[in-house]
Amino acid sequence: MAHHGKIQLTYVIVAPPDQVKEGERIFASHAPWMKATHHREGNKALLSYNVSKATVRTRWIRIPRRPETPVSS
Repeated sequence: MAHHGKIQLTYVIVAPPDQVKEGERIFASHAPWMKATHHREGNKALLSYNVSKATVRTRWIRIPRRPETPVSS
């Protein structure tokens, strides 16, 4: 719980296939900018910076639930 009481921003950006390369370019330049312009130590320190990429799921797998097992006394 090292980040308890801290602020976290989370963004989800969905881009059409023809814009993916532009998104990669933007995020590649964003990381060095964050490093150069944000505090790395002290009370205002940036605790972490993460960017992840995934494909959009168009079909989710539905896992059937198991029937509940009766509790024996």
